[in-house]
Amino acid sequence: EPYQGDIIKRYGVRAVIVVLVVATCSVALGQDLPQDMRPFVKLGYEFSVEVFRGPTIRDGQVVDPGTLIEGPRRQIVTLHGSGTVISRDGLILTNFHVYEPVTKPFLDFDRKRNVLVKGTPIGRHMLVFENDLIDPMKAPALRYRAVPLSHDEGLDITLLKIVAAVDGTKLNRQDFAFVEIGNPYGIPWQRRLTLVGYPGKGGETVTVTEGKFLGYTRGARAAIDGSI
Repeated sequence: EPYQGDIIKRYGVRAVIVVLVVATCSVALGQDLPQDMRPFVKLGYEFSVEVFRGPTIRDGQVVDPGTLIEGPRRQIVTLHGSGTVISRDGLILTNFHVYEPVTKPFLDFDRKRNVLVKGTPIGRHMLVFENDLIDPMKAPALRYRAVPLSHDEGLDITLLKIVAAVDGTKLNRQDFAFVEIGNPYGIPWQRRLTLVGYPGKGGETVTVTEGKFLGYTRGARAAIDGSI
């Protein structure tokens, strides 16, 4: 069975979802939104793909990947998750599950398990796509590289920092567009919320949804396919 490229595609569908809203619906861009949408960035990453035929699997573990039939080739995941720039020097707040694929290789198989696809992240940085200041409904452009500063897997939080342009040129800017962190405990019950991000099902451009604040919870799981 020939290798099908769509085995890889689903790894670009990772969402940053805050499970505090219900009955989400589309909101017209510009309604109750900041004029500058650049702080709401899309995150991606680079990895090297190798495709093998005839892997040997024992007890659920790959003991021999088989014969290399394609790669290694470089690939960029352009639709991966959301982040928010929270400081002038380029700090980005995102979820750990958005950053997690950068920390380890992944394996996938075709339906008959005759073909093995191995993806190995290239470096520990994430790619940062920025919205256009004039026309935020355009697909965001790949502009920066960000490195992790800290994370908490239990809280599903990762803090990144923009350190370079996409071509690797080092940056030390203090003029990034950003939004200040607010107090989530000050949100009134049933207050209307507007969410901005890239949940995977909204295509390449920014997705805006609205809902109501219903309270706080512990141990809630996010849907990585944008279904929540």
